[in-house]
Amino acid sequence: MDDSILVERFRHGDEGAFNQLVERHKREAYFIALRLCRSQEDARDLAQDAFVRCYQSMENFRGDCSFRTWLYRIVINLSLNYLKSPRVSRRVELPEGAMEAVPNGTAVNGPAEALLRRQRLALLKEAITRLPAKQKQTLLLKVYGELKYEEISEIMGCPVGTAKANFYHAVKRLRELIGDSEG
Repeated sequence: MDDSILVERFRHGDEGAFNQLVERHKREAYFIALRLCRSQEDARDLAQDAFVRCYQSMENFRGDCSFRTWLYRIVINLSLNYLKSPRVSRRVELPEGAMEAVPNGTAVNGPAEALLRRQRLALLKEAITRLPAKQKQTLLLKVYGELKYEEISEIMGCPVGTAKANFYHAVKRLRELIGDSEG
């Protein structure tokens, strides 16, 4: 069932429709928050807060974009506001294995290769933290969220061309940063 149908059903009093939306999107909402705040506990809280906001604001959802896009924008905004808050005084690292989905085109065949892969992932994680905010957001939405540029532009409130440019510059900067680290 399409999200827009579930939204309408919820607006007409079907609480189960909202539960279906949560089940459908909770994993992606969590992973977007995790990529930005890098804490599993905080990511769970932020994703949950995003769904609470959606629930409370569903009357105001105009449908100019998809529910998914609206939800992701809320998750990103909550995550960015959280990171700016004075409460966030410690740097929390991504848990081991959280970025294993990063393709590198090679199979791990032994301990030496596994160590090399972990080192490359550590370099990549560090390089991603050094990207400007908009480039980082675009990269995370494109690579980890597997979103199309049109969806990214809706979430970030920018033209499609800007989303493409942000991604291009993010990848270029990552190559520079990782190249500097390996050389």
